[in-house]
Amino acid sequence: MKPIVVVAGIMDTKGKELLYIRDRVRVMGCDTLMIELSLGKEVKADWIDVHISDLLRGVDKTPSDIFAMTRGDAAKVVTEAAIKYITRLQKSGKMHALIAYCGGMGSSIVAPVMQTLPYGMPKILLSTMVHCAEQYLANKDIAMLYSVTEAGLNHISRQILNTAAGVVAGGAKAYVDFKDEDAKPLIAVTMQGVTTPCAERVVSHIAQSNEYDGMIIHANGEGGRTLEYMAKEGCFRAMAEITLGEMSANLLHGINDAGPDRLNSAIACGIPQVLAPGSVDFSSFRNRDAMAPRLLEEEKAGVLGRRTHYHNTNCTVCTITPDEAYGQGKTIADKLNKAKDTVCILVPMRGWSAYDISAPDIKRGWAGPGSGPSWVPNPEHPEWSLRAEYFINGFMSAIDKSNKHVEMYRVDMHINQPEFADLFYLALHSILDGRYEKGSLANGKNVEKLF
Repeated sequence: MKPIVVVAGIMDTKGKELLYIRDRVRVMGCDTLMIELSLGKEVKADWIDVHISDLLRGVDKTPSDIFAMTRGDAAKVVTEAAIKYITRLQKSGKMHALIAYCGGMGSSIVAPVMQTLPYGMPKILLSTMVHCAEQYLANKDIAMLYSVTEAGLNHISRQILNTAAGVVAGGAKAYVDFKDEDAKPLIAVTMQGVTTPCAERVVSHIAQSNEYDGMIIHANGEGGRTLEYMAKEGCFRAMAEITLGEMSANLLHGINDAGPDRLNSAIACGIPQVLAPGSVDFSSFRNRDAMAPRLLEEEKAGVLGRRTHYHNTNCTVCTITPDEAYGQGKTIADKLNKAKDTVCILVPMRGWSAYDISAPDIKRGWAGPGSGPSWVPNPEHPEWSLRAEYFINGFMSAIDKSNKHVEMYRVDMHINQPEFADLFYLALHSILDGRYEKGSLANGKNVEKLF
């Protein structure tokens, strides 16, 4: 069976370009299904398989109905109709990829359709609207290609359209032929560069168990939003939330901001979790100029815990204060009060990232000189982080101690110590194995149960 590629777009303005894509996809060995999304007039052409009138029938509308609307209102109706029609095609196995050639209006229609399709199915959005890429890609594996030209066929545009056709045809063939014989239930593992030693060791343990696959999610804003979406979709058996730094980005309005809903999906869906405040000690920004003036003023004034540090050409970090760490603890507790399954929080007292460390240690990610840029020692316990103590106090002030699903441990380790990753995995594996008991991680030495 040849793979079937859906070719979609506004045919009354981009018909000849979409027809060219269709012909190239066919040359490359796939069957096609042309779907019209026109807003101005119906194209009466026999090369269109699904006319706009066919599409609208599924939402009890006619072309005359939408042609009498504003283009914005018409686009909403066509989007709804396209989602309904294409979702039905996908579920019945009658399509294996989707490609669209669009300007602004077409992209606004097709992107939501692509977002409903499953991960792995090729979704190629050939568009001029690259400045809206984040909005169009959302939480799905959509490939957005810059079309360069808005419309028309010439020696440059034909090459671009041909390349896009090759991408979707190759993707469709790969998709239809793929059989995953090694599929296992997924465990989400959140990671940033500064928590890599911990995350990689936990993933290694997961792999060695041969029961689950670890899926590393880059906690960079987009990653967190995708994680929340996938959790709601039922993709994960458990959450290994090593890295919650997106929550500090939300607090300080940094580039890694995943929004205010981090942690919510797993809690709402009753997915077991093991948590650590990895990289909560800072937020990332493009550069110092992108930071709120108050942050730079606080650094200049010597506010305890407020520092900036150049990470790379596209990233400068700004650390949070102990008071903000208290607030983060409180925020997480407020969320976890709704937990319906086991949640174990491990708080590493000797630092939360490669930047949050008392002395150089290349194995933990900090080469020096001196302590890491996030490090603020606890005066009463200098080898411990002051933020960690404030975080615990904030958490304890807000947690509902009657919720039997949640418990917290104080851990006398750095997050990137191998022993911390081993402890983290022990908690995770015990939960998944059904052997987890509250208080079972405490050892009377460097792991203390707080409640």
